[in-house]
Amino acid sequence: MTDDDDLRDGFGEELTAALLARSRAATTVQPVDTVVTVERRVHRAHGRRRVLAAAAAAVVGASATAAIVLHGHTTARVNVAAHASSTTASAPPPVEPRTSGIADWTWVSADHGWALVREPCGATVCMALRETTDGGRTWAPVRTPALLDTEAQSDAAVTCATQLCVSGVRFATPKVGWLFGPAFVETVDGGRTWKREPAPVVTDVEASGDFALRLTTSRVRCTSGCAFDVEREQLGTGAWRSVASSVSGHPSLLILRTDAYVVGVPDLAGTAGADLRRSHDGGKTWTAVADPCAVTSAGHVAISASEAPDGVFVVLCAARKKPTTPFVRISGDGGKTFGAPHDVPSIALVVRTASAQTILIGCNGSDTNVVLRSTDGGVTWRTALMSPFPTGGAVTLGWENPQTARVSLGANAIWTTRDAGGAWTKNAVAP
Repeated sequence: MTDDDDLRDGFGEELTAALLARSRAATTVQPVDTVVTVERRVHRAHGRRRVLAAAAAAVVGASATAAIVLHGHTTARVNVAAHASSTTASAPPPVEPRTSGIADWTWVSADHGWALVREPCGATVCMALRETTDGGRTWAPVRTPALLDTEAQSDAAVTCATQLCVSGVRFATPKVGWLFGPAFVETVDGGRTWKREPAPVVTDVEASGDFALRLTTSRVRCTSGCAFDVEREQLGTGAWRSVASSVSGHPSLLILRTDAYVVGVPDLAGTAGADLRRSHDGGKTWTAVADPCAVTSAGHVAISASEAPDGVFVVLCAARKKPTTPFVRISGDGGKTFGAPHDVPSIALVVRTASAQTILIGCNGSDTNVVLRSTDGGVTWRTALMSPFPTGGAVTLGWENPQTARVSLGANAIWTTRDAGGAWTKNAVAP
């Protein structure tokens, strides 16, 4: 356990109560000692990190006040104009981009990883890449082409047409990796050299074993109405081919061994359902998964999902009609059937699971980033990590294996647990 003053593991009754206070009026959440136990009243019925992007896009569509990027009490910002909308639908309000903090990260082992960090550069924000080979204790810069932070561009469709704009990083092996979102830049020598690959707008990349998948679309900004394709590459070939098309919503990818999922999150303000698909042959063929959230009169839909070994697939469900408690449902057979719903605090936006029992959820309050942990399949929840001061960034979390998980809370640091969430160690990533 670290003795860091900014974050704590096992905060106790007072912090758990503070976390739930914001949602108590709208949910049935009640704290019991230091354990969050939630009663249902409405219905009875690895490299796997993910930032809260899809869930945020859905929630922002429903309410500007629910945006995952915290708007107040931050410093060193760059003011930008409102983003140009690519559709006639109303766009989210403009958000001042952060000029520091971790944008994304990826790991190929328990000790070897990379972090994409923001850096101020003139009137905008650039991206820089850092690498660690000792589990995050030390980080070294990786040379890259000049990179801009996509979200810091007032009109990304124009700026990013001529310059390299990225928002994510993914490595499949210690040698093969990509920077993406919307540009697509590849290295095959561990980051010593990089080459921009011709591609549509790439919004997500995941890899497992000898193959990789990516999501592509035609527009840089998709507030609504974009269609996405899933493309597959056999590593080393450089050839991407479409394996699934017309994915809707704000999709993301999950891969564990040869099991893969597409999680297309809809806008909560709309009427479309979630677009869930699974593949059990490394992304070669896909089958639709019925949204396990659509079991209530409140119009719940999937806003996040995660997978774990032995066919575990966990879905976080949020309601279109407020006030209604969100919940998780767990599958043990790859999404064919799901167990009963288990309620979670209403500020939950992302779920990541190590097993059917051990689950993390990331939450954004009005001034606090929080990670909760359940060790009983979602029945009860305890505070695992909390940032008591506003950080201005989203929660990013994921499991490397059933014991090792990592979390960043919007600042220049990554927290690591190697005992499934019991104790956490903080490591700074150089800005």
